[in-house]
Amino acid sequence: MSLHKYFRLKGIEPGRVVTQQFGTIDFREKIPLETLKQLFAAGFPYLELTKEGEKRLAPKQ
Repeated sequence: MSLHKYFRLKGIEPGRVVTQQFGTIDFREKIPLETLKQLFAAGFPYLELTKEGEKRLAPKQ
């Protein structure tokens, strides 16, 4: 499920999830990009980058 043009949810159905950083987040609602970026950077296992996200957010090598 696409959450944003840069991120999609993987491995779980959209719903409420308790996170260490932000407490309970409901993935059925719109989540700010900054929050998604921080979750992803912290290794949140249920987020993955979309192709657009890989282009814009993946570390440059």
